[in-house]
Amino acid sequence: MHNMVDIPAEKASYTWGYHHTDDVEEHASHFHLWDARIDQLSSGKFVGEVMSLQIDGMHMMRDRANQSVSKKGPGARGRITFSLSLKGADAFQCAGRRIDDASHLIAESSQHPEIQAPKHSDVLYVDLDEAELSQAVERQDRRFKVEGLPKCYRKSQPGDPEGLAQLARGLLDSKMLGSPILNHAGLLSGVRDAVLLNILDLLDADVDCPPLTPTTRKKMVDRARAYAEAPRDSPLSILELCNFVGTSRRKLQYSFQEIVGINPVAYLRTIRLNAVHRALIQSTPSCSVQDVALNWGFMHLSRFAIDYANLFGEKPSETLRRVRGCLDKNIAKNG
Repeated sequence: MHNMVDIPAEKASYTWGYHHTDDVEEHASHFHLWDARIDQLSSGKFVGEVMSLQIDGMHMMRDRANQSVSKKGPGARGRITFSLSLKGADAFQCAGRRIDDASHLIAESSQHPEIQAPKHSDVLYVDLDEAELSQAVERQDRRFKVEGLPKCYRKSQPGDPEGLAQLARGLLDSKMLGSPILNHAGLLSGVRDAVLLNILDLLDADVDCPPLTPTTRKKMVDRARAYAEAPRDSPLSILELCNFVGTSRRKLQYSFQEIVGINPVAYLRTIRLNAVHRALIQSTPSCSVQDVALNWGFMHLSRFAIDYANLFGEKPSETLRRVRGCLDKNIAKNG
């Protein structure tokens, strides 16, 4: 099952696919990242799922299989593939080395190594354009160099890959794929930025963060806040903010905690909540709370409603009802 939706925003389109498979050859046919050959290693009836999401050239694929398999085959040139186990207890192996929930695999897609997955594996693959990744690394003054990758692969042990894992579990799910909420351009752009930012964090998570002087931290935060608080009609992502300042999320986070006493994620969430509140106050009769929230990048609507109520002392639906009640009264009074 596939779909493509045109988005009238910076991100032109996205494609998604969900396939429930009952044969290992059928399973392999849905591996669009590689020219894949998959061999079944354990005995029994094969059952699997391939879930994919592509946003403006970024490919994400979740591969689940009940049987042990071997996967090999090259991907496209000029691409980098990140592989991460979503089930630590059932980690996959590459060249005899365990890739579990405390590590991930980085490889040039065209030279992707053979992977052996145990029974009931759940593996995430993210495939990126090498030039885009290099540019993203350079813009944030990071130490990782794409050209420094070994010819085969590199195994890294980052501090916390769970952010990317949680994001993947929420996105690459049979209920989420094809959901109308992905049609919102602000949300779609935010999802792509979040995936890329998590990957950038994985690249240099084991590199010490050089200390910054108090003056440098203050200048960094002041510049970030001025940019974040400028009028805009779409949500600002942490990735955009890091790119503008020219630093990594870790350095920005340390600086915000020191100067403002809040992390930049919470800071941007407050700005977006205020933007939703402003939009509801100025809303048209056809406006809905869900549409406004999604356009400002809030994917988890129940959590959004709680955060909104905590900040403004009323539910977003109550804000909308109050505004429309005032509007109706004015119409009746002037009518």
